[in-house]
Amino acid sequence: MTFLPELREYCAVMILTAYDSIDQAVNAVKAGATEFLVKPVSPQNLELTLARFFETVALKRDLAFWQAQAQSATQVDLVGESAEMAEVRRLVSIFAAADTPVLICGENGVSLRFDHQPTLDEIRDIYLRLLLDKFAGNRKQVAEALGVSKRNTYRMLKKLDG
Repeated sequence: MTFLPELREYCAVMILTAYDSIDQAVNAVKAGATEFLVKPVSPQNLELTLARFFETVALKRDLAFWQAQAQSATQVDLVGESAEMAEVRRLVSIFAAADTPVLICGENGVSLRFDHQPTLDEIRDIYLRLLLDKFAGNRKQVAEALGVSKRNTYRMLKKLDG
């Protein structure tokens, strides 16, 4: 199994063995095996494992493709000087600092779509960034808008910056 780390750079690896050892299975997966089967294998189990194996291979291939696309994409400047475009630029600058991918779209107003179910912490952080922007960094006004003490607001903002 010493060759698995090198081999996994070129292709996915499935191991089919007659030795039923948990240690061997763990070591194989750690070394880069995608699947580990012990003989004898039922046709149903083999079919299921092969389907999962090829699905994993396809997902990894797609991920590599889209990562390459994202790396090669050039940043496009936003065009327009209207108040609406200024608002879009403002929102983009706020959301750019967040770790959560967000899609901003719409004609009247702004709608947001996350590529996953956002956590409460992510929603809180985005809301805090919006309030900070709205009140030009005035933490006292942010605290008043939240309806919490300045001390609690400063703690939340410290987490946001940290």
